[in-house]
Amino acid sequence: MVKFNGTYFLYYIGASGDRDNDDLNSSGDRNYPDNGPAYRSLGVATSNDGVHFSKYIGNPIIEYVAPRDNEEGVFSCAAVVVDNEIQLYYSDIVHIVGTSGGVNANARMRKSSDGFTFINDTLVMNFSDSSVWGYGDELFPIGVTTDNTGAIQLYYVAKGNGILWGLGLSANGSYEGLINSDIIGGGSVVKVNGSKKLFVIRGSNIVNGWYSIYNKESREILPSGQLGPVSVHTPSATSLFTEDVGPYVIFYDEGLDRWFLYYRSLSDPDSGFYMRTATGPDGDGASEPVQNGCLGPETLSLNDVTYRNAVEAAIVGWTETCILSSVVFRNDILDDIAVVLDYDKRDGSDWEVVSGSVANAWIFYRDENDNHNWHGQTWEWMLLNQTTKYATGIRHVATPAQGECIGLMMSGLIRDPNLANASERSNIVFVEWPW
Repeated sequence: MVKFNGTYFLYYIGASGDRDNDDLNSSGDRNYPDNGPAYRSLGVATSNDGVHFSKYIGNPIIEYVAPRDNEEGVFSCAAVVVDNEIQLYYSDIVHIVGTSGGVNANARMRKSSDGFTFINDTLVMNFSDSSVWGYGDELFPIGVTTDNTGAIQLYYVAKGNGILWGLGLSANGSYEGLINSDIIGGGSVVKVNGSKKLFVIRGSNIVNGWYSIYNKESREILPSGQLGPVSVHTPSATSLFTEDVGPYVIFYDEGLDRWFLYYRSLSDPDSGFYMRTATGPDGDGASEPVQNGCLGPETLSLNDVTYRNAVEAAIVGWTETCILSSVVFRNDILDDIAVVLDYDKRDGSDWEVVSGSVANAWIFYRDENDNHNWHGQTWEWMLLNQTTKYATGIRHVATPAQGECIGLMMSGLIRDPNLANASERSNIVFVEWPW
């Protein structure tokens, strides 16, 4: 991810389909039969605000196929702006002839003056070069920046010579091993007020979404925790990020004093990318919690609402016994907007705990595709005594515009007809959508 001439360029890896084992390829080698992505290539999407992106019509912009095997292609990438050009570092995946699914990967670089057309393909690290830390099999660039002299510092993941998914640094013609194993899911390097920060996912199981921050100057791995709504400078903070995070990108726009986090959910890998934003450089100047109400309809009859399905439409007959006293939005570093729902039935004494949950959270919004009529549906499960969820959950079911007036409500469990506790609900609180 880079910002170049006022435009955000998000580079990503796509594929032409899934790998299978139906046929031998043209070289007589067996295609890799694990149903993973086939013939991966590199694409780009652009945005004027870092939030709303459009895929480039000319994608893919970089392909690397011999072709001998359907696992070949481009696997990782990292970009940096140098002298009014984008330098894009990526890995090529090359089939090892005579093997079934065996591959090697080198690190390469191309340059572009417009962000779309890349030229001057250059080999920057050869997997067989014994001077490269972690040489022997596969090298994957994941983050790149410049030092105070303008020299390139390239972070990469290595698999080879006894190193299993380790983290290395290429700088000034030399190589250094930083972490020997368990770097999975990619990473990002950003500068905040001239201070370099590196983010990587670490762990034996990518579903855990572990991250660490490596401080090269002190040769220290700072405490690890789950990737989530934690301040950049307090990586040991408790995570509230419950999604299983796959490959991700972190970007800091110093001019706007704004963080951007783009990621993929492993539980829903075909849904594309999600994003979260936050303000404040390195934890300073983050926005204070605010409760911003708005003027909703004087009365909103649940009979006048369109529901997602017949199960949730049953809310019309439920009794209002719960008090939703406030809705507060809180903007956390490296997080989207926290939605704090203060309601009085959360302790399980009135609404029974079923499979860990006591309530469902609701949203009411005017649907632009239905003449702006009111629609309503649940968007989250609330655990025992839990009051905080994240606005990404709302984005999964509705797309209100920033500043739009929406309604939020709590109810007993209704989302799944097999899980029920109380046919009761709260009042509706109308708030201004902040995102």
